Amino acid sequence: MERQWSTQTRFFILTILIISLVFFIYYARDLIGPLVISALVAYVLHPAVANLENRTPVNHKLAVFLVYVAFIAVLAVIPAVVTPVIINQVDSMDIEVQRIVNEISDFMSQTTIVGYPIFQGIQENLENSVSQILHPGQLFESIQAITENVVWVFVIMITIYYFLLDWEKVRRWGYSLIPETYQGDAIRLYGQLARIWKTYLRGQLLTVFLIGVISGVAATILGLPGAIIIGLVAAAMAVVPSVGSSLMVIVVGVVALFSQSATFSLTKFWFVIIVVGVFAGIHTFDNYWLRPRILGQGLDLHPGIILVGVIGALTIGGALLALVIVPLISTGEVFVRYILCRMAGTNPWPEQGVGG
Repeated sequence: MERQWSTQTRFFILTILIISLVFFIYYARDLIGPLVISALVAYVLHPAVANLENRTPVNHKLAVFLVYVAFIAVLAVIPAVVTPVIINQVDSMDIEVQRIVNEISDFMSQTTIVGYPIFQGIQENLENSVSQILHPGQLFESIQAITENVVWVFVIMITIYYFLLDWEKVRRWGYSLIPETYQGDAIRLYGQLARIWKTYLRGQLLTVFLIGVISGVAATILGLPGAIIIGLVAAAMAVVPSVGSSLMVIVVGVVALFSQSATFSLTKFWFVIIVVGVFAGIHTFDNYWLRPRILGQGLDLHPGIILVGVIGALTIGGALLALVIVPLISTGEVFVRYILCRMAGTNPWPEQGVGG
């Protein structure tokens, strides 16, 4: 006769496991970011592997290899095409940036209250910060940081390949850890979560691309300096929902404040107003039409919850957590609903919501 653990034993073991997991996450926190990035990229690429296997005679390993090589080729081609353009943009902006710095310095030196310069010291710090960019010590620190990032990129690329190669094995292994009675629930939960993450990740990629293009075109039409760089920055900021596009409005407002339009003859005041208005419109379009239309009903979250979640994630865990906080909230909602249904003794899988 098999002996079953008592309730006290079960809670004790569960407590030990939770404590161990917390300690592991704390001590391995530097590894979490690269692993999350690898898993997300592999998750986005996995449908391509599955389609290649199902529609062609190639086996799984060859399909993984072909998709992986195609992914690396795209990563190599994009910088090769974009880098020369960015270099030209940076060269053209070099004089503009120096002029903006000089204007800010003049503004700080001339702004006084009762004859006292309120920005005293800030001007010198700004000039020192600009002059220190090419300091040998700063260059060494930059090179060191780049070297560390290259190592992490290498680790991420290898991990992506092994995630792609063994994705199904890892999933089956996860199912095997669950008692047989609840494996059906686990499969249905996975189906719901898969829809959430696929909807979000693919929607994010499309949204980032569209916002980058729209912002770059708008900057070109308005005559802002470095329109391509502005588009790339807008795309990067669009990765963080709500907050990113809001910050972009401030960024282009500052750029407009210390520059002139290359296409229109406008006073400084009206140039700033028009630029801020256009990018505020892009922000509104992004948050209230584009994202809801692309993401559909897969992530039915209130905008206020998304905003608070993103700001909290930026404060606690940085940009990486902010990137995935929206699907994490949806994931938590799915688990909470399932647990409450089980605790109440009701069916967590009504006919209209059965996961695949």
